[in-house]
Amino acid sequence: MGKRWRILVKYCLCSTLIASLFLLCTACLSKKEYTEEEIKTLIDRELNRKISEYRNAKIKSCQEEALREATRIVDSLLIVEAYFERDTLSRPPKPVKPNEDIPKIKGPDTIQLKPLFEGKRKKVKIDTIGKKNKGIQ
Repeated sequence: MGKRWRILVKYCLCSTLIASLFLLCTACLSKKEYTEEEIKTLIDRELNRKISEYRNAKIKSCQEEALREATRIVDSLLIVEAYFERDTLSRPPKPVKPNEDIPKIKGPDTIQLKPLFEGKRKKVKIDTIGKKNKGIQ
């Protein structure tokens, strides 16, 4: 079903259309006799009407096809835009793996721990709301 087949079908349809128009025009004529010019004028009018109908139908189908293609392209663009503008803050990034070159310290800790403040603890009174509260120990 290639290009040749389409051309053959197109020519067959056109020739059938012209023949049917001629037969229709001659069959529908009243008993009044028409001259050849009048018959030719009637055939030309009908042929021009059919051609304009065909053109209008073809233009309409082309416009619908263009609209479908434009809609497909716009939908694709919107999907791509939404993909790149999506919120990536919902998931934190993967943590970085620690470097294996860092040596691990083995053995006991060499620093002696001692109290930060030496001596007797004092009671501190704190007034946070304007009332005198008992101190925190």
